[in-house]
Amino acid sequence: MKRLLLLLLAVIAQAHGAEPALPVKAITAVVNDYGNSIGCEVHIDNKNIVPYTLDYQDVYVVLYSIDPECSGGSAMSRAVFAVVGRSDYGRKLYVLPKYSSPHQTSIDFPAYTYRLFVKDGQLRFLAKALANSDALCCPSIPVEGRAIFRDGNWVNGDKK
Repeated sequence: MKRLLLLLLAVIAQAHGAEPALPVKAITAVVNDYGNSIGCEVHIDNKNIVPYTLDYQDVYVVLYSIDPECSGGSAMSRAVFAVVGRSDYGRKLYVLPKYSSPHQTSIDFPAYTYRLFVKDGQLRFLAKALANSDALCCPSIPVEGRAIFRDGNWVNGDKK
């Protein structure tokens, strides 16, 4: 009985100190529904969902691609940001429109932004930019930058 109690206490202690699991499926579903209601060709990589604090609120920032004009064709989709929050009671996830319109993601981000992560408290991204000789499909210049929400828009904080 003592062993069982000690094991139970150890499991509780470990669970208490652990990070809460990221609700990836729920976030992906919410952003996918939102994206498909405002554009076409929505693609979300689960690795690009990160917990973050924005305007003193704990949220999830999602980097995904969308063709916001539903224009079709090659090279028409682009990477944009969506921000997902929780309802007041913490049960339901929803997209926060204040931060999530595709038109709020600056075109100053490189052509192919493919990874989002937090480093030293900053929201960072990895991308590839187009060289003069690159076709639209195939950017070749590696870029790392900082994504910040400023004056109602997502901007490349490292762009001069």
